[in-house]
This record gives sequence, C-alpha cells and structure tokens, in this order.
Amino acid sequence: MNARSDFLPVSQSAQVADEKADHGCVAYIVNPVAGNGHARSVAADLPLASGAAGHRGPILLTGFPGHAGELAQRAVEAGATMVVAVGGDGTVGEVASALVGTSVTLGVLPAGGGNDLARVFGVRPLRPGPAALALAIRQTVGARTQRLDTIIVNGRTSLQASGGGLDAYVTTLRSQSRIRPPVLAYAVSAVSGLVRWMPRHMRVTVDDVVVHDGSALAVTVANTSTYGSGLQIAPTADPTDGQLDVAIIGDISRVEALRVFPSVYQGKHVGHPKFRLARGTRATIESDCANIPTHIDGSAAGVLPLDAHVNPRAVNVARSEEHTSELQSRQYLVCRL
Repeated sequence: MNARSDFLPVSQSAQVADEKADHGCVAYIVNPVAGNGHARSVAADLPLASGAAGHRGPILLTGFPGHAGELAQRAVEAGATMVVAVGGDGTVGEVASALVGTSVTLGVLPAGGGNDLARVFGVRPLRPGPAALALAIRQTVGARTQRLDTIIVNGRTSLQASGGGLDAYVTTLRSQSRIRPPVLAYAVSAVSGLVRWMPRHMRVTVDDVVVHDGSALAVTVANTSTYGSGLQIAPTADPTDGQLDVAIIGDISRVEALRVFPSVYQGKHVGHPKFRLARGTRATIESDCANIPTHIDGSAAGVLPLDAHVNPRAVNVARSEEHTSELQSRQYLVCRL
C-alpha cells in the first residue's frame, strides 16, 4: 500500500488569522489495517470530523511497518505541534518514537485491537460517527499534556513494555493468527504459548544488582502498567516516575501458569510466589540458552540479550480528555508535508 496525503482546504482568511496568532498544526497518522480495518473507517470520517472540530490537518496513511514513525518525523519537520496517532499500540509507539526529545505533543485516537496505551493516557474508546469523532478530536487537542518517560531497549525506543521469553513467543504466535478480534487473538495466543513454551534460564540485572539467576517463564521490562490487550503485568508501573519496572515470572508449571493467567488481567498475580517485581533505571536480561526471543512493544525484536534504560521525560503526551488546557482554544493550520 502506498502512503497517501490528504490536505484539507482552509479558507485564506482563516489561514492569515492563524498565521498572525502564530499557532501550530495538527497532523493525523492512520494505520488503516489497525483494529482489523477499524482505523480505516475512522480515517473516512476524519476530514469531516476534523473540520467540525476546528482542527483540520493532513491525514497520512501508513503503508508498511515503521512508516508511522517516518510520517511523524515529516510532520515534525513541517512544523506540526501535535501528531495524532489513529490506530493501535504499535502505531502509537512508532509515532511516539519520532517525537522523543521534541516539544511536539502526541495525541491518540484509539482504533486498534488492544489500545492499552490509550487507556494509560486516559483516552476513552472511540464512538462511531463523525460527530463523536469530532468531539474526541476536540478533547484530544484540548487535553492537558504531560511529559512521559520512554525506555531505550537495545537502541530502540519503547513506550510500553519489552521483554524475553513467553511474551515474545506469544507475540510471534499472535502475528501468525487469523483470529478476530485482536483481543481474542492475543488471549488465544497466550494460552497456546503457555502450553508450548517452557521456562529457560535467564539472568536479570537491575541497576547492577542481579535480581534473578535461574529458570524463568518470562521477563518483562515495563514502562506502563498494561500491555498485551489488557494484561496488567506491572500494575504499579508509572511512565512519569523515571524508573522501569521489571516483572519476572519464575519457574512455574504449565498447569499453574494456566490457572494464574486470568488474574493478570486484574493485576492480581502480584502476590504469587513465582512472581517478582524489581524497579530501577537500567535492566539487562541475559541467558546461556540460545534463541530466546524478545519483543519491543509487542513487535518481534530478535533474541536475548536485552539491555534497557530509562529515557526520562522524553515525549509530550495528551493524557486525558477530562482535563483541558489553553490548547483547547487554539486553531491549527494545515501542515504541508
């Protein structure tokens, strides 16, 4: 699929008025295949809805993995002050990576399968129709903003969670699944992974202290509390605290893992004797075993070792439509990308 840019018209008088006010612009980046095509239907309503909301901007469709980051970088270079990701966690993560270290704000219109990051940011699920979308756009642009941490994992930016072992194996199974909706696909893949994957030796170091050296089913380095379509693997993880949370699932049997798995959706697994949480600013996961898979924000990322460290206050994010700011009254120009 080729990328496409739709530049929405604004009147000349409005353009002049906004230029005098020295306001910026909003760009929308859409992954049309996110949410089993849900994002494509949202994109169809965007021209009308963004106009009704008073925040017109270019609508850019992604065509391949990594494209959202490239388009976000173009938007930044063109002078965008907010880039809105329309898709799932993968799309949001790619856009966020391009905004790291800038003053440009990340906005989210959730249209993916899991939408875990949208929940972390306090963004409600989209309701159908242009009118509801226009309201969501106004709330996103008018939301309070906050700088969030990211995690640098093997040289790549992670906004959500990364790790090695079972969760990375599940990522591979999910990518091969044809089950819909995506939330169900992840749950089925997770159960399948629990049945097939065996604990492997892993050595986990946090801030130069070895916190685990033995068999582990999975080790997750989390920036946010939730990933994997609702799994609260690290319920206390806070992307504003300058620390990463390391969740370690030890040498647990298949039967016990299957029994405990549903409780992870409520974060009630934390007290289990085979589960451990550690916190710090840097973590490494190593193993003497070959070919233990890793993932970064739900995308396959090779094999161990994995090295992660916090990049504090790295990206500006619109946190919740419940809180407004001075952005609410701004008018945004069309970016010419």
